[in-house]
Parts: sequence; C-alpha cells; structure tokens
Amino acid sequence: MAGRPPAPSEIQAPDFDGDTDELESIRARMRSEILAARSAPVAPPAPPAHPTDLTATTFDRFLADNERVVIDVWAPWCGPCRAFSPILDALAVSLAPAVRFGKVNSDAEPGIAGRFGVTGIPTVLSFRRSKLVDRFSGAHPKDVVETRLRRFLGLPGR
Repeated sequence: MAGRPPAPSEIQAPDFDGDTDELESIRARMRSEILAARSAPVAPPAPPAHPTDLTATTFDRFLADNERVVIDVWAPWCGPCRAFSPILDALAVSLAPAVRFGKVNSDAEPGIAGRFGVTGIPTVLSFRRSKLVDRFSGAHPKDVVETRLRRFLGLPGR
C-alpha cells in the first residue's frame, strides 16, 4: 500500500560492514597526517622587518641576541629624525633578516644616548657582535646609508 510507512519488520538495516573498512582507512590516514605534522621541524619565527623600540631594559639583550644591529637614536620633536625614519624603515625590510634595526628615543632613554656619546640626532649606531663598528649623524640618502651599512656590517652587495 503506497503512502504508508514501512513496518519495523520491513526495514532493512544498513550494511555497515563495508563502511567500517573505509572509515578505518580514513582514520589511519588522518592519524598519520597528524603525526607527520607534529614531527615536522618548526622554523623559528622570522624577526620583524621593522625597527624595534628599545629601552634601557631591552637594549643590551637586543644587541646580544642579534649579530648585526643598526640603532636609530632619535626624538619625536626632531624634524630630520622624522624625515629620516622612512629610509631606515625601508632598509629594515630590505636588509632583514641579516640585520635587525632598533630605535631609541633619546628623550625617553637619555642613558643610552649618553652611553654612546650621542650629541646630535638622528644618530645611527651600527653594531656587529655587540661591538660598535660605525656611527654617523644626520639624515642621508638611502643609497648612501645602505652602502655604508653593508660595508661596516660585512654584508655583500653594493
């Protein structure tokens, strides 16, 4: 009779036996993929490709943790510092990860500026293995700064 629901005795149970093998195969494949992903080597996170703001608390650790470091000593009120900042930002991107860039606000961190005898800003300090290898003051064109940084930090190019 059409339209009536089947009686319980008329309902056929689904055949799960064939599905069991397929499900086990899927589970086994997923387990192996998860285990492979867990055992894959994880690369350390890339350093940021922009200058890091440094303080008296973070300055020495930043030098110690990075082989090549360029520090921009600046102040917020300094027009040449603000004009020069985009040049250093661009170099931080183009020279990453070989060189790490940092910024020190000389008003907020006068101890760092005094430690390196900074008397004019902007001043750029270049370090290799935590040793000061070069310094210059004033805003300069990007190509001049890049050539100088490459030479004193031992980088190939220009």
